[in-house]
Amino acid sequence: MNKDHWGDDLMKREASGNFLYKLVQAKYKAIAASPKSASLTFALDGGWGTGKSFFVERWSKDIENQQHAVIRFDAWKNDLSDDPLIGFMAELNSTLKPFIDEIPALSEESKKKLLAQAKKVVSNSRKAIFPALKQLGKGLATRYMTLEGAEQVQSILMEDADASIEIKEQKKITDKAIENFFNGVLKSHTSQKMAIADFISELERLASYLESTNEINLPIYIFIDELDRCRPSYAIRLLEGIKHVLNARGVCFIISTNLTQLSHSIKSVYGAGFDGQNYLKRFFDFEYKLPAPDNLAHARNLHDNSSFLLRPNLITGLETLDVHGRKQIVEPRDIFSYIANTFELDLRSQKQVFTQAEGAIASIPDNENVYLTYIFALAALAHKSPQDIDGILDGRLGKFPTDKLITINFKTKYHDSNGSLRDKQYSLSEILNFYHNNAFNPIEKVREQFRNSNLYDYPQSMLEGMLNDSSGKSYLNIKKYVKLIRLAGDISAAN
Repeated sequence: MNKDHWGDDLMKREASGNFLYKLVQAKYKAIAASPKSASLTFALDGGWGTGKSFFVERWSKDIENQQHAVIRFDAWKNDLSDDPLIGFMAELNSTLKPFIDEIPALSEESKKKLLAQAKKVVSNSRKAIFPALKQLGKGLATRYMTLEGAEQVQSILMEDADASIEIKEQKKITDKAIENFFNGVLKSHTSQKMAIADFISELERLASYLESTNEINLPIYIFIDELDRCRPSYAIRLLEGIKHVLNARGVCFIISTNLTQLSHSIKSVYGAGFDGQNYLKRFFDFEYKLPAPDNLAHARNLHDNSSFLLRPNLITGLETLDVHGRKQIVEPRDIFSYIANTFELDLRSQKQVFTQAEGAIASIPDNENVYLTYIFALAALAHKSPQDIDGILDGRLGKFPTDKLITINFKTKYHDSNGSLRDKQYSLSEILNFYHNNAFNPIEKVREQFRNSNLYDYPQSMLEGMLNDSSGKSYLNIKKYVKLIRLAGDISAAN
């Protein structure tokens, strides 16, 4: 089986796809065996920028290779109408016909039967997807009373009991008009329930027809992506529609979203005290959280495709010990992963930060050293906390703001004043402040520190190279990094 679509799987997510497919198939068989079986729905949970859309795109191709019908619905791109099911059914309609046409070894008669059934499903959906609640407005009311009367009924529905009585007395709405109005709503609601039942039945029949061709396996997989980016009201209506309108045997819904963000959206609709997480659980048979991304692999890929890959004088400024306890310099391609972890950057943020640092580095002449750790950290700081970059520029911040960063420690070795070899532990935050202090302290003070330091000790051992890299007019080239990062702040990474 061709797996070329996983060729750029830096996060090592293919294994998650294989695991999930086997889990879904096992759960589907258990549900399908039940006399009350319905659709299988689960949440694919992951934070913003953790690669959910990448995973869905690749994994869904795996599922297609297993002879399943696959429908992909980008909820955010379709967040235009008040009823999300309208956009969803349009996607279903546009996907099923070409899918059926492309089924190999399927006779023309079987294709016609499947296409007719698919058309019937879409046709029946029109009756089912318009909620009865929409009838609670002027349209239905004016069939039984005047426009003025309809407006009065709406006022009654929106006001409290006392106000309703007062309005009834003032507007003189007849009891007969109100009775006719609510009878109409009840009739519409009953018709809709019947339409939903018919729609579910036709969708199940379509799934059964597909399976009977011996070319297609069940369930039909329906991916819904980017739900957490939608308007809260739209997201809730789509979930409700999946639960109540599209709840058909032979279908598996995979909701790709950030459950934490989605629960916050629900609270914005129902109130801060509403338990959004428990509310969401009623929609899903199970939840699966994507494993944490491999920052090292992603950072190395960004570096290996960067514009400064071949430039000279790249200085990482980080030392560590290898597996044999020998001192070594951390490679440039690994530096960014440490910065990404320290600043807790998601995958999208990593790409944006790297792009800005890359732009700043492009402004540094080739004959100057580039201190990667510091320039990457400044780019990350500009992304996470732009006000701190402003504070550095105007002199309000005397040190690099590391108090809210994740602590990453390293081990190295150095010789003390007696020449004895010593082990040393230091943090990335210490190195950032070392760069920062020596970039902004007066040059006389730094030279004095250089004369009085044990230059075999780390990080003081970097001072000589930094002093030699300074220009005659301003101390240390890294002093200009802050302005370069600020200038590069308008660069955006393409998705």
